[in-house]
Amino acid sequence: MPDTQAAAARLVTLHNQCTGQTGYAGELDNDPLNDTDCKTASDRGTIVHAAELRVFTTAAKQTGGPGTTPPSRAPAPATSELTTTAPSPTTSTTGPSGTGTGAEQVATALKVRLVRALQTRANAAPKVIAKLVRADGELADVPGRFIIKLDGRTYAKVKASSLTLKRSITRRLAAGRHKVVVLFRPADRTAYEPARSRTLRITVRG
Repeated sequence: MPDTQAAAARLVTLHNQCTGQTGYAGELDNDPLNDTDCKTASDRGTIVHAAELRVFTTAAKQTGGPGTTPPSRAPAPATSELTTTAPSPTTSTTGPSGTGTGAEQVATALKVRLVRALQTRANAAPKVIAKLVRADGELADVPGRFIIKLDGRTYAKVKASSLTLKRSITRRLAAGRHKVVVLFRPADRTAYEPARSRTLRITVRG
């Protein structure tokens, strides 16, 4: 970056290794139960580490004794700006093959809750309930599939045949805490964005 006069500085990350490298995108193996797309199948797409950002300032030096006029400070060039613009998360003009389509993706989100998150020997299996919504909060009837991740591994893949996903986790869980995340992958990725839920936690008491 060239020397620039600015009143403020901001560091904006557009991509990390997970979202910006093609080697981490898409299906990378033949296992249908192992999702390898880093952006939608892991939490690394939201993690960025910045080692250092340095911004230097230099005070203007005044010369001459009392009664002298300090030298005037040169104005900043009219074309000097420090501007960084992040891409819009709700629009896309690139199709799966990398060619421009001009289509606008519809942003989606997942509302989730966990029934019987505290597990003992006396109660039934925990149940995951998820609803797919658009950015305005309305329910979204979008073809695709739900993917339930249990402790980072794919537990189930369910076709989005209704507006609400209800799935019990019947696997025997060891005592301790377990993480559950729900993903949604639209059938038409040029029209809709994939979605990822917040992390839910199951606590198992022996």
